[in-house]
Amino acid sequence: MFSVKDDTITVTRGDTLRVEIELQDVNGEKYNPSENDIVRIKAKRAFDKELSINKEIDHNSMTFELSSEECSKLSVGEYYYDLEITFENGDVNTPINYGKIIVRSDV
Repeated sequence: MFSVKDDTITVTRGDTLRVEIELQDVNGEKYNPSENDIVRIKAKRAFDKELSINKEIDHNSMTFELSSEECSKLSVGEYYYDLEITFENGDVNTPINYGKIIVRSDV
């Protein structure tokens, strides 16, 4: 089971995680990445540790997904993530910075 509240995602270790991501432009309108934009989510246990999650998000579905196998490899605890877009022209924007993923213990 998982839940999302603001920029915090909570998931039970070993479960499948599927979170739809909706982005807004500066006018508050829904932003749909172009075919050549690269949307990536990166997460780590602490800000000075190596990445635990580094996934490109399909620009069509805008869904962040971890399989049950990927999720079972994560240690229980808190991870800090950001969502980064690299635009076709090379510009980079981080619409979500310092979000949190909480992995809860399974039984």
